[in-house]
Amino acid sequence: MYSNIEFIFMHIEKCMGCSLEFMFINYFNPLIERKYIYSTSYPEENIISTNNNNNNHYDNINTEKYNIKIFLGHIFYKSNLNYCIFNKAFCVTSIRNPIDRIISHYYYFLYPNYNKQLHQLNNEEIYAVLQDCGNVTTWRLLGGIEIDPENLNDQYIVSMLIDKVKEFNCILIQENIDIDLIKLNQILNNKYNFKNNFELLSENKTNYNTEFNKKMDCEFLKKFESYFYYDLTIYNFVISMSIDERIKL
Repeated sequence: MYSNIEFIFMHIEKCMGCSLEFMFINYFNPLIERKYIYSTSYPEENIISTNNNNNNHYDNINTEKYNIKIFLGHIFYKSNLNYCIFNKAFCVTSIRNPIDRIISHYYYFLYPNYNKQLHQLNNEEIYAVLQDCGNVTTWRLLGGIEIDPENLNDQYIVSMLIDKVKEFNCILIQENIDIDLIKLNQILNNKYNFKNNFELLSENKTNYNTEFNKKMDCEFLKKFESYFYYDLTIYNFVISMSIDERIKL
């Protein structure tokens, strides 16, 4: 059902995913017809009609029938795409400093519910926010796993995260994105015997009210690091890797 897929980008919320999906569409367009490039963020030209509001809609897509070769979007490790992701396809994701990612997530998705700057939330509100978005990277990598808010330092989960990270061909770090994309571009050009340069444009950018508020939000979140322990741990693990360990064929 998924045997034709040769490249997958796992889009983790607020980690430059929309910009990267658009970049990959433009990169592969000269090589592969757009109808064979499936994107959950840019569905208007997808050959398959789906309900794009359902993050699991791809589970029932017969990508082999439609000859889908490039799959870009919000996917979980446990989806039916598993075989392609980690046994056949070239698999890429992007991560980000968890504090910055949470701030971006809050203002993009959750701010209308609270109508406060992040650092103005009371304890009950910040706990609710961090249960919602504190460990999103972990949630994506471990297949939508439910994280026990009473046990946020389970070393078995940490071990699973590290194993999953090692299975990717490429883990981009947003804070190092320019250098990372140069290396990934070279690898893909060699892989496809093709010369095309990435062009990264900003999509779905979160606007902070002021730099002062952003600084206050960062300081505020540092007090609650235990509530996004898993994302912080896997981020620190990834940034400890060399670029050759993170980006490879």
